[in-house]
Amino acid sequence: MTSALVFGVPATGYASVSPRPTAQQQEDPSQAAERDMKRQSTGTVTVKRDERGVVEFVGTEHGKPVRKPTQAAEASHAQQAAQYLRRYGALWALDRASSDAIATRTSASRGVGKLVRFQQAVDGMPVLGGELVVALDGGGNLRSVTGETTPLSLSQRERKVTPEQARETAITLAARAHDVPASALRASEPEAYAYDPALIGSGSVSAELAPVYKIEVTGPAHIDHLVLVDRTRGSVPLTFNQVSHADRVVCDRNNRRDGTDANGDPKLATCKRRAAAREEGGATTGIADVDAAYDYTGDTSDYFEDELDIDLTAMIGTDVGNGYGKRLRSTVRYCPPQGQGDCPMVNAFWNGNGVFYGGGMPQADDVVAHELTHGVIEQTANLMYWYQSGAINESMADVFGELVDLNNGNTEADNPWKLGEDSPFGIVRDMADPEATNQPDRMTSPTYSAETIDSNRFDNGGVHTNSGVGNKAAYLIAREPSEGAVPFNGRTITGIGHAKATEIYYETLRTLASGADYEDLFHALPQACANLIGTEGIASGDCDTVTDAVTATEMNKQPTSPNAKAPEAPVCPADTQKATVFHEGFGSLGNWSTTRNMWHRVANYAKSGTYSMYGWEPIRQLGEPKRTFAKLTKRFEIPRGVKTFLRFDHQYLFAHWPETEQAGTQYFAGGVLQYSTNGGRSYRSAAGLPWVNGPDDTIENWDPNTGTIASRYRGFGGDSHGYLSSRVNVTSLEGKDVIFRWRITADPELSFDGWTLDNVNLYACGGDRPSSPSNQTATGQFRRAVVTWQPPVWEGDGGVEKYAIVVRHAGSVVKRIDDIPADTTRYVVRGLGRETTYNFRMRAYSADGAGGFSQHVLRGTTLAASTKPRVFRFGRRTTISGTMVNTDNQRALSGQKVVLKGRPRGGSWRTIDRMHTDGNGAYSFTHKPFRNFQYKVFYWSGNQMRMWSRSDLKKVWVRQKVTSWFNDYRPNRGQWVALRGRVAPKHAGEVVKLQQWDRGDKRWKTITQQRLNSDSKYQFSLRRWQNRWFAFRVVKPGHFDHAKGFSPVRRIYVS
Repeated sequence: MTSALVFGVPATGYASVSPRPTAQQQEDPSQAAERDMKRQSTGTVTVKRDERGVVEFVGTEHGKPVRKPTQAAEASHAQQAAQYLRRYGALWALDRASSDAIATRTSASRGVGKLVRFQQAVDGMPVLGGELVVALDGGGNLRSVTGETTPLSLSQRERKVTPEQARETAITLAARAHDVPASALRASEPEAYAYDPALIGSGSVSAELAPVYKIEVTGPAHIDHLVLVDRTRGSVPLTFNQVSHADRVVCDRNNRRDGTDANGDPKLATCKRRAAAREEGGATTGIADVDAAYDYTGDTSDYFEDELDIDLTAMIGTDVGNGYGKRLRSTVRYCPPQGQGDCPMVNAFWNGNGVFYGGGMPQADDVVAHELTHGVIEQTANLMYWYQSGAINESMADVFGELVDLNNGNTEADNPWKLGEDSPFGIVRDMADPEATNQPDRMTSPTYSAETIDSNRFDNGGVHTNSGVGNKAAYLIAREPSEGAVPFNGRTITGIGHAKATEIYYETLRTLASGADYEDLFHALPQACANLIGTEGIASGDCDTVTDAVTATEMNKQPTSPNAKAPEAPVCPADTQKATVFHEGFGSLGNWSTTRNMWHRVANYAKSGTYSMYGWEPIRQLGEPKRTFAKLTKRFEIPRGVKTFLRFDHQYLFAHWPETEQAGTQYFAGGVLQYSTNGGRSYRSAAGLPWVNGPDDTIENWDPNTGTIASRYRGFGGDSHGYLSSRVNVTSLEGKDVIFRWRITADPELSFDGWTLDNVNLYACGGDRPSSPSNQTATGQFRRAVVTWQPPVWEGDGGVEKYAIVVRHAGSVVKRIDDIPADTTRYVVRGLGRETTYNFRMRAYSADGAGGFSQHVLRGTTLAASTKPRVFRFGRRTTISGTMVNTDNQRALSGQKVVLKGRPRGGSWRTIDRMHTDGNGAYSFTHKPFRNFQYKVFYWSGNQMRMWSRSDLKKVWVRQKVTSWFNDYRPNRGQWVALRGRVAPKHAGEVVKLQQWDRGDKRWKTITQQRLNSDSKYQFSLRRWQNRWFAFRVVKPGHFDHAKGFSPVRRIYVS
């Protein structure tokens, strides 16, 4: 148990709140509840909401509370408070059937009235950091409600992680975080909780409540590590060390090291009566640390008794079961066991059982009071020891530590409002001037930081540095009025004195929720003052002082330091203006391709708007992939003539170990932006491009088999501490089509959370002249190209006045087209040769001159063609074949569509067939023409890669088919014989000739002719007188459509 233990206080009473549904009106239920509440008060009711619209503060004017419901008149205080939460439950998202609020403690207010603390539960499971504190006046009327609740529903995913697996994960993580063996650690029994990171300001994202196991890992005195393990995936959404301590100092001492128990844990040298160096009423020992711890513990106890009527021993003392009851226990000159920390110990800390001091540390009374106040905080607000709630935790401990010091006449003489001035290390914090000790005095101070600030261990998000904001406010509030007014940040403030400040700060501790941030404190301090008006001399003017102090320290603002929670990248360089190319606000994931089940669109955690995209950090032990991707499916042409940037908001928490004395922060998982300029065939890391807030962490790929680092790369690692924006300059990629993707690489053993993206924005920053025309294309056609484009992303200060196109071939200008009208987006470039490669370069012109150029290249293509056979008989086929190659390098072009067109001589061209070239760029068509025919093969490009092309004209001649036969092949001398036949295609009425072979002249001679009948048939009658062989054939003369046709040679023998 430690000072920052969440929900470590047992309940003193229970009253369940489960609001009944009310009739739905057109008005939002939460707004209707707010209006109803304000009607129940005669004064001003202040209602503040978080970014999700859930109320985190309700405050009233003094003496003008919200009147109690009539049915609560005879109820207990817890029941009365519950009635308010029931009636106005929509304000805190308690109007949902699954959400309850359970009263866990009722206590008296420092003024008149009661404080009732509630724990939110969803589906019966307590919500980590989901707490409300209801302040009632003496009549049961509502003064204020502080705290935070979640509007999310509990995840219904399968809960497959066992408690034992969660314990193992927690021990592994803590062992690596603190560099101790796992055997030296012990894990508590896992407790079931629901987790919404927004409630504790971790900056992580969630679209639903995560069911988690809460585990505390203990061991060496400096370790009380809280680990949340997701019950559905086994990831670790939250982890931090809960041990509260003063700023680490160097002490010169010579103590023995502590021993260990059977589990290897330190015994912690717990101070028991029989071993005490000094106990109540005992004489001084002469040992400076012993006597100082005894005296200053007594001073602190007296202060709480005298000022607040609190028995500190009863509140935070420890009973070790020896029959002597609770004691305020201090162990001085403590050293941890061998191998578990330095000796001398350079620290002082409260761990729930008492305070442990390094040598010389208890000699500073403010250090003693500071550490004991951590115990008080644990029993009241129970502030998480993490980011702003942790900074408030530290500040509250400083406030009471210094108030004890200021009222201890034996110590405070020369250094008021300084912490640790009597310790061996000297002054460590200055509440009057935090900047003097490198702490912020307001939220917008450049000193505000969420980085590691101590020299030994990760500071849980700057809890010791950023406590300066709260410390400065306390200084302004608690100074005695006699000390006069102090000017600060535009306000002049006179303090209200130690006594009143003590009352107000303690009342505030009792109203804050465990996940409170500075904005909560901005409201809670003035409200606590208002609650106490009329008691202990507190008046409304004192509350004005408190309001002035929290306003002057800007608790209601967010830090602006580049080292703080949310650094912002600039948009454009000076003297340029932004022109958006692409913006993604994640209204859908239509523009994205992601690793399945690993990236999701989520609601209620966006830098702007409603949605963002979240990628889980993979858990390798569950078989999830080592790397996951979220890729933009669009290709983006990076314009020339301007500077182009990709900017995005993001939040991440990846597996890492924080900085130690021996080594810097170690990053084991991370995110990387990658880009591709070859259509996605390969990707390169964008880490080498110029960045603002870029991927500057060195991420180590851990090999668990060898226990060594296998490789390293640059990326986003560790904890972003909430949203930041990053900007990468992609101007060096101008003219290229680029694909972007985001990659998460996992650690083989650990998984913390993941990566959230929002507002992905690609844009140009331009000046006087335009950028290059956008989306320029050129589509190849025969002897021409159609060039199209869109206006430039940036049109220049005066706008585009005209466009110009320059056409080049082999580096030489072949055409120049100027004065293309500014409203034109298409131009046909004519008179281009085939089988030629052209570059079409465009520019837009403003009054100041030419802008950047865009260009498009169309490659020349060559189509070779031949026919075989070229002359053939009617009814037969010819083959038209050839190859298609790149004109420039003669490389075959495969898979390209070619078209065969043809026509009869004198006819019209028509498409005959089409096909794709094979792997060698070859094609082959067959065709059966019925007359003389002409062919051309075309490359029907129609695309933006090549010029159209065609082959040369190819001709074929179709011979007419002439058949013939004799009715008698061996006639007698003088006998008539008939030679019959027909001609195809039909040529009725046309002449056919009968030819006989002349053996003497050795040639064919026409002996007669006749016209074909209507059926394109003929018949020749002839007779011969010589006894010998005779050879005949029939010839059909050629004409426009067909080539000359010949019948087969027919022979007869006359005997």
